Amino acid sequence: MRRIPASIRVLPAFLCLVALAAPASAKDTPASGCLFHDAHFHLTNYVQQGTDIHKYVDEIMGSKICRSTVFGIPLQQTWSYENSGDFAPTYYLQSDAPLYYYSFTDAYIANAYLKLRPEQRQRLDPMITGFNPADMYGVDHMRRVLETYPGVFTGIGEFSIHKEFVSAKVSGDVASLIDPALDRIFDFTAESGLLSILHSDIHMPFVKPEFKRLYFDQFSSIITGQ
Repeated sequence: MRRIPASIRVLPAFLCLVALAAPASAKDTPASGCLFHDAHFHLTNYVQQGTDIHKYVDEIMGSKICRSTVFGIPLQQTWSYENSGDFAPTYYLQSDAPLYYYSFTDAYIANAYLKLRPEQRQRLDPMITGFNPADMYGVDHMRRVLETYPGVFTGIGEFSIHKEFVSAKVSGDVASLIDPALDRIFDFTAESGLLSILHSDIHMPFVKPEFKRLYFDQFSSIITGQ
C-alpha cells in the first residue's frame, strides 16, 4: 500500500469536529467576537438544493464563524418512480433507489462563490468534490475544474471512501482505501498543493466488536506507509 506524499495535507472527516473547536488566531479573525473555523460545510443536499450562500456568510457564519470550507454533496439521489412513486426523496435513507456522482456540483459552488463580494469570499474556502474516487479519471475532473475556475478552489473534499449506508447505494465500483485511483488523487493534490478532506468510517455498520477494524487499519497504513 502506498504512502500519502509528505507534501499533501489530509484532514480526515472525523477530525473536523476538532477543527470546529479550534480558536482562531487574531490575524485570521474577520470580526470581533469570532470564535472558530468550520472545516465541514455542505452548501447542498442529496438533491443539490441548499442554503443561499449569501445567507450562509452573512447570517449563519455572521460574526461567530471566522472562516469556512464550502462544498456540495457529490452524490445525487435518484428519484425512481417505481420505488417511491410520487414521493420525491431528498435524503439517501428515504429511498432504495441508487445514488450517482453529480459533477456539476462543483460548477454550482464556484458560480455561487463568484457572486459574493470580495470581503465575503475571503472567509470561504471552496472545495472540489464532484468526482468519483473509484475512477482513475477523477483527477482529470479536478484539473478541468481548476482550469475552468482559476483561483476559486482551495482543495478537494469532503469526499467519501467508506460511509455507512451511503457507499452501498452508489452506482458503479465501490470506493476503496487500497484503490490505485486514490493514489492518483493524492499524487495530484500533492502536486497542486490542494488540501484534502477525506471521510472514511473506521468500521462497517453493525459489526461485531471482535471483528478487526479493517478500514481504520487501512487508513493507518496509508498514513504511515506500513
